[in-house]
Amino acid sequence: MSEATSLLSNTAQRQAGKVIGKKTAVALGAIIAAQVTKKIINNSAEIHLTKRRLVELRSKSKSLKGGLGSSLITLLKIQGLLGQAAASSRALHQACPKLWNHMRYKLNGADMIYFLIENMTQEYVDRLALLERSPQQFIMVMRALIKDKQTISIFFPRSK
Repeated sequence: MSEATSLLSNTAQRQAGKVIGKKTAVALGAIIAAQVTKKIINNSAEIHLTKRRLVELRSKSKSLKGGLGSSLITLLKIQGLLGQAAASSRALHQACPKLWNHMRYKLNGADMIYFLIENMTQEYVDRLALLERSPQQFIMVMRALIKDKQTISIFFPRSK
């Protein structure tokens, strides 16, 4: 007890404790995010659809061989994907502007590939949007889940 009191009274040790606490929180957050991401990707039916989209584009681009017709078809398909990416980015911007800003500016335009994982991450984005719009309501939802011993559904909303 006296050691804890002396730690709190010493300014340098208190600052060191804060830094260590912040670093620990960031590390724990990264570990949790990695585990959640792994589980989402491994247990998602949407990953097959995403792979199919990308394989189709790659195979079309390989078969171009300079032909005008196939080049035009590929460009139209790419334009369709760009339209889908833009629509998904706009929807994310409306739902969760802070996340969109982070993806757009700090992650160098990652908002334009969000459409590839949109279905897999929709519940998480909805929760972030709720946290952004109404933090008190978000806290109430999380408390209710914890009280009902539903902590698995906090990290993995689709699991039952």
